[in-house]
Amino acid sequence: LLLSSSHNRSEMKELKYTYAIRDESVAIFELQELRQQIIGLLEHPTDLSPSISKLSFSQCIYLLSVYRLEALRIRNSSTPNFQPLLEYLLDPAVRYDKNDMWALVIRLLEKVFGLFLERVLEQRRDERRDALLVQHAQFLLTHFNHTLQPIRRTADKLLSKLVDRFPLVLWNGRVLQT
Repeated sequence: LLLSSSHNRSEMKELKYTYAIRDESVAIFELQELRQQIIGLLEHPTDLSPSISKLSFSQCIYLLSVYRLEALRIRNSSTPNFQPLLEYLLDPAVRYDKNDMWALVIRLLEKVFGLFLERVLEQRRDERRDALLVQHAQFLLTHFNHTLQPIRRTADKLLSKLVDRFPLVLWNGRVLQT
């Protein structure tokens, strides 16, 4: 489901109707364990803890699946790519969810972006790595002008992290032209 390349449908909404285990069949302690995994993964966010405590089984599974899948992609790719991750924020089911799914997905994406930065840092500094950094800086700069304010803020935050870790990107001619 999460591996599909179709961007026209909502993965989170579809998950509600296609998952094998229904919310009602999950024991309370199992649901609490999933919520605790999310809290631990996000490093105990006090601002989002009340929202996490209200998540359903399908929402917990969705969040954990997004993180694990995208972390796996970043860790195992020869050329890590963060760009597809912002697509999760464009999902209407995530954007309009009443349980702060948007904020939770943003936090998860920030965690995956940290993995992306670490992965790029491990690579040898050469033209390929510099091109990858420039490509991502340009991508974040263009999303800095997105119509949705939270995407603009997220792009700004991630671009700041990219420049903090790789300051030379800021002075790259292609980035300056962008």
